[in-house]
Parts: sequence; structure tokens; C-alpha cells
Amino acid sequence: MTTPTSLRESAAFSHCQEVLTAGIERGRHEEHQRACQVMRRVLAEIADVRFPLLAAFLRERVECIDTFAVLHQFTFVLSTAWTAEDVLRFLVALEDAQTER
Repeated sequence: MTTPTSLRESAAFSHCQEVLTAGIERGRHEEHQRACQVMRRVLAEIADVRFPLLAAFLRERVECIDTFAVLHQFTFVLSTAWTAEDVLRFLVALEDAQTER
């Protein structure tokens, strides 16, 4: 048999778990946003050095990307691409993949 005290303790414990879970999720989201912001800065610096004629365009495109994995791929492409055309091909493929979703 459950007593009123045990019901209150159970409800309080459940509430604590919900608050903790929400806090962890909020922290993960904030950390993801910070990581994406750092990647955007890195991409802007790489673009300025390697592709100065495209830098403003690339900075604008990068601000629209909100997925760390895509930003990471884009960093790889920018740092290893031989030509600006390679970078533009990656952007076209990325836009095509996003419109297919």
C-alpha cells in the first residue's frame, strides 16, 4: 500500500528526473551551437586565405548550415580542394541533398 508521503516522494523524484533530463538536453543543444559557431569561424578563415574571391559568398552559405557534421565536411573540402570549382561543386551537391529531403 502506498502512503501519501511515498506518493509525494515519488512525484518529487519524477519531477527531479524531468528537470535533469531537460537540463542535459539544453546543455547538449548549447554545446552543439557553440561547436557550430567555432566551425563557422574556421571555415571563414580558411575561405579568406584559400579562396579570397569566394570568401564573402562562402561565409554567407556557411551561416545557413546548422549541422556540425556538414560543417566538418565543408572544412575538409575547403582545406583540401584544389580549385574554387571544387568548392562550388560541393555546395551544389549539398543544396541538392538538402532539397531532396
